[in-house]
Amino acid sequence: MFGIGMPELMIIFVIALIVIGPAKLPELARSLGKTLAEFKRATDDFKWKMEEEARALDEKERIAREVAAREQAVKAESAQVATTIPSDSAASLDSSLPPTPTPDSATPDAPQPWDSHLSMAGITPVQVEQPAMVRTASPLEVSATPAQQAEKATS
Repeated sequence: MFGIGMPELMIIFVIALIVIGPAKLPELARSLGKTLAEFKRATDDFKWKMEEEARALDEKERIAREVAAREQAVKAESAQVATTIPSDSAASLDSSLPPTPTPDSATPDAPQPWDSHLSMAGITPVQVEQPAMVRTASPLEVSATPAQQAEKATS
């Protein structure tokens, strides 16, 4: 441990026995053992904290590298997409689409632009009737007494 062998320990023990005395030597050994155990615990704790900080720093660096790599990949992909789609192609896409019917111009009996596509697929369009509106009671009508409700119904 410190380069002290068995003969040196025996000499130190004999000198301590003579200087301290046989009555106080066990007490001194006990307190020395506790002090050494506390020192070892403190050094282990310090070493663990240093290793933990090193791991956290390594993790932060790894995450920063991953984020930078992802940003570069996204930039490269967006640059590639920007070069593959010409700016005038969006206008040509809009001009090739059929006009969208508006509710004002469409009549229920008139053929709709999508009817031809449905008939090519073998589907016949079916007219669906709109459900009738249901009148609900207002909060004032709900809080009215039965006599008041009957009076409103007759008027």
